[in-house]
Amino acid sequence: SGSVAQPSSPDSRAGAILLSRSVASRAHHRKRLDRRRRASGGDARRPGAAKPMSSSSSSSILNFLRHVSFPPDPRLLPSALKSCPALRLARALHAAAAVAGVSRDAFVASSLLHAYLRFGATADARSVLDGMPHRTVVGWSALIAAHASRGDAEGAWGLLERMRSDGVEPNVITWNGLVSGLNRSGRARDAVLALVRMHGEGFLPDATGVSCALSAVGDVGDVAVGEQLHGYVVKAGCRLDACVATALIDMYGKC
Repeated sequence: SGSVAQPSSPDSRAGAILLSRSVASRAHHRKRLDRRRRASGGDARRPGAAKPMSSSSSSSILNFLRHVSFPPDPRLLPSALKSCPALRLARALHAAAAVAGVSRDAFVASSLLHAYLRFGATADARSVLDGMPHRTVVGWSALIAAHASRGDAEGAWGLLERMRSDGVEPNVITWNGLVSGLNRSGRARDAVLALVRMHGEGFLPDATGVSCALSAVGDVGDVAVGEQLHGYVVKAGCRLDACVATALIDMYGKC
């Protein structure tokens, strides 16, 4: 229907109050900043303060609220979390889902995990993953890639081992996320080590993984590994991929 249903129980009312207060507080803060800015004839915001709410921000909140229902509906929560515009609102929606007893639903939990990762809240995401009755390779891979993208190589490797001890084996997506994440965060040497281990365990990178791996190899100046990757690119038939071709040129230029 697109409308926000009214809470029908004490628990769901508590969730509704929690979320509405969070939205109201955010809107009130924005309006107060706007009033100060207009009164001063300029930008009255202090350095680092939030910008006045734009029309796009307002639209994103309205789109978010279209998918919110009370009591929380596990069929709507994934859409609400996907469109959630702020970490504070994601946490409020998580709390409401927990009160309603639907936060451990497989689709809801997966959506919570990815929402937290979108905001860089890896600790919250880890807490969600730990609470899942059935942890999948998708959830583990997303969390590993997030840690790698932050430059936390030790945390990423630790999660990989924890993943295996949990009975879940990594796949090519897990490895590609680890290699590319480490490379993007400036941990080129760790990215190359991840690539070597990936290959040693029988996994072959796709075009995206090869591009990231070549970039990392170039950064560490290991032309021997780069030539091996070049050979793999030829055998795999992806040398005509634009990103791979560019990465090859860049790698040889650095080495």
